[in-house]
Order: sequence, then structure tokens, then C-alpha cells
Amino acid sequence: MKLKNLLLALLCTFTITSVAQNTKYAGGDLSMLPKYEEAGVVYNDIYGSPITGDLLEYFRDKAGFNIVRVRIFVNPTGATGVCQDLNYVKALGKRIKDAGMAFLLDFHYSDTWADPKKQWKPSAWTSLTDQQLYTKIYDYTKECLQTLVDNGATPDFIQTGNEISYGMLWGAENSTTKKCYTSSDANWDYFRTLLTNAGKACREVCPNAKIIIHTERTGAWSTMKGIYDRLSSIDYDIIGLSYYPEWHNTIGTLTNNLSNLHNTYADKDIMIVETGYFNAYYSSDATYNFESTWPATPAGQKAFLDDLVAATKDLSYVIGLLYWFPEENQSAGNTVYSPWFNHGLFTTANGSATQALLTIQEFLGQQEENQDQDVTSSFQNMDFEDCTWNSGGWIDTCPGWTINYDMGWGSGKTWPVKVNQYHSTLTGGNYLYQAWAGSGTSLSAGNIIFQSASNMPAGTYTVSVAAHCECDVIALFANDDTQVIPYTANSSWSTATSVSVTTTLEEAGTLTVGLKLLSTPTSTSEVNLYADNFKVTRVDTGVDNIIMDEAKTKDKPIKVLRNGMVLIEKNGRTYNAQGQIVK
Repeated sequence: MKLKNLLLALLCTFTITSVAQNTKYAGGDLSMLPKYEEAGVVYNDIYGSPITGDLLEYFRDKAGFNIVRVRIFVNPTGATGVCQDLNYVKALGKRIKDAGMAFLLDFHYSDTWADPKKQWKPSAWTSLTDQQLYTKIYDYTKECLQTLVDNGATPDFIQTGNEISYGMLWGAENSTTKKCYTSSDANWDYFRTLLTNAGKACREVCPNAKIIIHTERTGAWSTMKGIYDRLSSIDYDIIGLSYYPEWHNTIGTLTNNLSNLHNTYADKDIMIVETGYFNAYYSSDATYNFESTWPATPAGQKAFLDDLVAATKDLSYVIGLLYWFPEENQSAGNTVYSPWFNHGLFTTANGSATQALLTIQEFLGQQEENQDQDVTSSFQNMDFEDCTWNSGGWIDTCPGWTINYDMGWGSGKTWPVKVNQYHSTLTGGNYLYQAWAGSGTSLSAGNIIFQSASNMPAGTYTVSVAAHCECDVIALFANDDTQVIPYTANSSWSTATSVSVTTTLEEAGTLTVGLKLLSTPTSTSEVNLYADNFKVTRVDTGVDNIIMDEAKTKDKPIKVLRNGMVLIEKNGRTYNAQGQIVK
């Protein structure tokens, strides 16, 4: 425990230094995370197992986030998603900084959403004259930033406005009096003065922070150029963009316009501060339809991010990629954010992380040390599709697997079976594994079904399976580590549970996986077990890819990895921040 506490303290110290040295940023806008946490919404990992500990650290450690964006409203109305006042942001911002990640603050300068359709003044500002507004935006920005600095939540990046393609602070609700168009000179002086005064406050309170001017005309080069040309006198560092393909067209359109921006405003870096894609259905208000390219499914969502990352990660002038609202989680019908936005990176079925969540970090241009590698192919017939059976239910062949009949199951009582209506949710193929014992059968403890792979490299392995189990002492295992499969009543045969277990090979060796009976069942009821789609992943610890110099404490050499994670050496072993041996 002392080692773990030391590691966590060192993590906070060294990751802050690491983030400051990074040139590229990958992450997301997690403005709603505390609300989901307060509501007790369950978040699971990609294997369906509950995420324990701080969710923010999961985004850092597993999804590889090194930056988090948070919006702030003046006096938030409390409408869906509009709850982030200064106290809320102060607390979340400090968590971000304590976790060693960069903090991007997004000023909306409104009591509600500010975007291309609405840029309404806060209700308390509606009676102010233009001159009074110029002072107010300076004072308000400075007050917020000073409060954040004083409370350990200093922003590293600051957006002085959200999607301000058509200006900001147009007037009272529903007003467009001060709206700006590139085809007219009207209101641009007003807009520029507001940005100048907001930026002045940023430079005074947070001199090391980068100022972002955020627009969303990403698919329209002429309009985008018109905006940034008219803002050429403004002191800022980064062009921030929103990119949603349903509104901004193809990735090719995006990359062409990124190149145009770089060639025209070479002194500015570029960040995609918002992006996202559908995971369940395609929106009816979309301007462009890409369902044939990226279906509105978790797989289509991942394919979109794969393509976006591939197209942007090698562009030296694009230094950031942030996903908007990845924490959206509508599992169990919760109403933390309603209506459903349909872009989140957690499934609605049970709140499990999608593979797309793990894709964002690839924008950093390397495989992170915490990236899972699918090594299922090191084993054989993990989906039982290579099995054959005869009409009596007896196994003809079950390649790869050893099946233990000497536990009391009886001949023919454990076999792969064809999918039927009772367990079709377990598999997408034709076969799965079934074991059954009738009422009163006496079963002995031991392995039920298993197989081994030799010469597996050192690392941390996660084994998962989809299973239905009517017994409380059957477990998934990986070497000596086990995870009990939850008991599911006989009446719920169509219910599958995703179960995972993690084990560590300290050096290259054999990995044995399978299902086992931990002890003789106390109940004399019949036992049913269905299982399919075993998967095995390995965490690349990145120990051999250290790219930063060793830092030193009094007696513990510390190594800091690419994304700021810390390794500590003690007694010839290397530990991660969780106190686990990694080498």
C-alpha cells in the first residue's frame, strides 16, 4: 500500500511535466462526467466488467487521454447538459490537473448553449451597453481564471467562445442583433473588441495558456477563411474546429481545409476540439449521409474514428483531437442527459466501453503503452466454430480444447451445441460450448474446459467470454486468476453476461485459459453452462519504449512513459502506478 501511495503521488508530479512537453493532444470533452458519477451510472470496460476507481483515470490510463475539455456557463439554466458553473468547473478542473492531464477551458459566455444558431447574452448582461460588455467580458474572464488558478485548476488551453463562426453575445434570447457574416462589415468591430478583451484577461492570469478561437464552418473553406481573415488582429494561438461529418462533409474535405488553414495562417496551430459520430441510428437532420461508409453502429463509429485518426495524425500542424461527450452513457434508461445524443463511446445495453474509445489515443502517432493487443489468435477455436458434433450431441472434434469429463458430468453431458433461441445472444456464429448436469448430480472441483498457449511474452493479459451460468461456483480463469461467472436463473436462458479476468506473466511463459468449477456446488439443482467467444488481449506495458530521461527521487529511480505514466523500480522489479509488476 505504501508503494502504491508513493507511486500515485509521483504520478501527479511527473505527468504534469510530461503533459507540458507533449506536442500533440488526444482526449475529449468530459463536461458531464461528474453528473453521471453523482447519479451512480455504471460504466463497464470493453469486456463488460465494472470500471473501478476514478473514471477520469480510466480515460487517462486506458483510453490514453492526455487532455480534457470542460465547458463553462455564466449562470447555467440547468437544461440538458447545461450545469457547468464556476464551482463545478473548479472541482472538475482540479481533478484533471491532479491527474496530470492538460485542461482545456471552453467559455460559452452565455447561460445556455452557444453555437452557430444561438449566441445569447447571459440574462444578467442583457441590459449592458456595448462599452459595458467590453469591460464585463474582461472582468468575468479574469475572475473565472483567477479562481481556477487559486484552486489548482489552471487551464492549459482557453477557448474564448464556443463555435463563434457568426460572432458572440448577439443579444437577449432569440436575438441576432449582433450576428456577424463574412459578407458584411456589420458587428465585426464589436466581435473583435470582445475577443480582444477576453484574450487580454487570459494573458494576464494564465500567461502560459494557449488561446483558441473556435469555429465550426469546417466544411466551407471560403467562409472559414473569411472569419479568420477578419480576426487577423486578434491575439490568439490556435485555430479550433468542430468536425462532424454529417454536417461538415467528408474527411477529404476536412483535410483539404486543414491544409488551406495551415498554408494561409502558418503561425497558428490547429486543434479539432470537437468531433463525434453516431453509434445507434443516423440523425434525420444530417446534411450529409455517410451510413454506407460508416454505419450508425459501434463498429461504424470506430471505423469513422480510425479513418479520421489516420487522416490527421501525421499532420504536424494539427496538434489536438478531442471527442465530444465520450462519457455519454444511457444504460439502464438513466436520464442524466436527455434526449440521447447518440454519439457516446459507451453502449446503451450495459454501459460498456466501445473499441472506438481506445482509438482516439492513436492520434498521438504511436501505440500507447497501455494499448490492448488482441492475441486470441495465439489460441485455437476460441469461438468453437471448428467443432463438429453428431446427432446424439456427442463431440466428434473440438480442436484446441481439452474437455474434462471426469468431474461427474457423465458421458455426453458436456459438448458444443448448435445455437438455438435460448442462447443466440451469446454468439454470432453457429456453435457455442454447453455443459449440463441434471438435478442431484455430484460434481467435483476442477477444470471443465481449457487450453494453453506457450511462449507468450511477459505482460498483463485479459481473458473474456460471453456466458450464461446456472451455478454460483463456475469461474473463468487465466492461469491462477479467476472470476466467478454470475448466476443467471434458468428462466433467463437468452441472457449472456460478459465476464473477464486479468493475469500477469512476469516473464515469457505459458498462459492457460478456460472455465473451472471452484468447488462442489452446494445446490442439488441442475447446472447449465453456455459459453462462447473467448478473447485474449495483452497490455503492451511499453517498458521497452521509454522515451524520456529518468527522473530521480531520493532512492527510487522513476521512468516516465510517452503519455506521462510512471514506472518505478524496486528490488530489481518494475512497477506501474497500480503497484503491479510489469517487468
